[in-house]
Amino acid sequence: MNISTVIKEAIMTRLGDEEGLRRAPVRPEDYITIDPDGDLEISALTNNGTASKIFLVSSANVRLAVPKWKALLDAAKSPVAGNKYQLDLEEDDIGTLRIILSLAHYQYWKVPDRLNFEELVKVMRFCQRHETTRFLIPWLQSSLSLWLPKLLKPGYELWLLVAYQLRYWDTLELIVAEIAVTMYQDDEEDWVVPRGTNLSKSDLPKCIMDNLLRLRTSTIQAILTECHDCIEDLSSGSPKIYPCRAPHDRERCACISLGSLLRSFKDLGIWPQRPGAQDIKMSAREFQLHVMNIDILTAPGHEDINDYSDGMGLVCPVREYFRNYVCLAGTRVEVFIAPPPAELMPVGGFQIPWQYSLRHAPAVWSHHSTNLWGFRERDVRTEGVDSESEDDEDYVPGKMRAEPLEEYVEYVDEDVEEDEQTVVGEDEDQLMVDAEAEEEGETAVMGEEVVYTTKLIDVSSRTGSSDC
Repeated sequence: MNISTVIKEAIMTRLGDEEGLRRAPVRPEDYITIDPDGDLEISALTNNGTASKIFLVSSANVRLAVPKWKALLDAAKSPVAGNKYQLDLEEDDIGTLRIILSLAHYQYWKVPDRLNFEELVKVMRFCQRHETTRFLIPWLQSSLSLWLPKLLKPGYELWLLVAYQLRYWDTLELIVAEIAVTMYQDDEEDWVVPRGTNLSKSDLPKCIMDNLLRLRTSTIQAILTECHDCIEDLSSGSPKIYPCRAPHDRERCACISLGSLLRSFKDLGIWPQRPGAQDIKMSAREFQLHVMNIDILTAPGHEDINDYSDGMGLVCPVREYFRNYVCLAGTRVEVFIAPPPAELMPVGGFQIPWQYSLRHAPAVWSHHSTNLWGFRERDVRTEGVDSESEDDEDYVPGKMRAEPLEEYVEYVDEDVEEDEQTVVGEDEDQLMVDAEAEEEGETAVMGEEVVYTTKLIDVSSRTGSSDC
């Protein structure tokens, strides 16, 4: 056997049986039957091209579940009579592949009800490679609801990938806005987050990583711009952005503030040369806190002078103004997200703007807007919730309690016969009993309280009537 024959056999083993060539034999335990009557063999290939597992499935089910695999099958030649379709996938995640094929054949008892977070991320990576997201969304709902409360917790930064792949854009914007200002570069120049994930080694989609860096750069640049604008304004001789309105020593006050700022900026390394965002290794949030904590000096006594006649408060507000401007720097940066995966786009591709086809997260009470205003789960639940409780974790939903039954004071008057009963009522109850008493024509007065005597009243039947 010459070298060309060996190479040809290796190629045909990888691509499928053609011209009578057969695949490399596999162990019986590596041949997994999903559909005994299947007409398609899906081989999961390793990096060297050998089949680690072979699945016998129905081609009709696979075509319906995964459009990408349908296109591969449509492009393949029809098998010879007695043989089966062959589909080779370069895939080492055998567990997720088996879940996909079991769901495609309605074998729900073979798949887990919920996934841990690492398994959820693995499924999302599989969906990214094979475009199976739409098919899996109904099955993933329970797992998504389980891990959504961990959205901004350390160690769960790969919600980035989950939200992007599922097109939960409100959730994705929340995560991007948080991670972009907390990520920093370590000694190996990898992008990491505090007590969390190494983003550079997480194999995130390029559009997500580019967006994180863009948002971080924009925030830092906005802070640097505010710092240098403050220097320019205080150096002008007549500050307009940071004016001192004290009745004396205004120019001296501006000079003192300018000097303290220049010294602090130099210590931070942002003066006299303005650095780029890539030169600042710390996170944007940490850098912002360093700048906001600068102690800006003013003329002696100016910081204690108040003038509320024009509603401005401090007559020398340079310190407060500077901190407010730095705090707001970068907040107006648009959290732009790249278009969603093509498989989830409407018919016609990008002809319809992707902003109009958003999908919302399944648990609305975990959304950042509700957390921002202090809403709890009970505020969006349809069941009755105790509004006085401080915690919802131990609450067990149930039916709303009905309005308590009205009570009647009953006693038997010794002056009347045993089959008669005296009922004391107030307000509406008195009117009701009064009407019945008038029909009987019996009324008695006892002290200051009016007592109506009637024949025996069946209280149990009365409380159940609509009159009560």
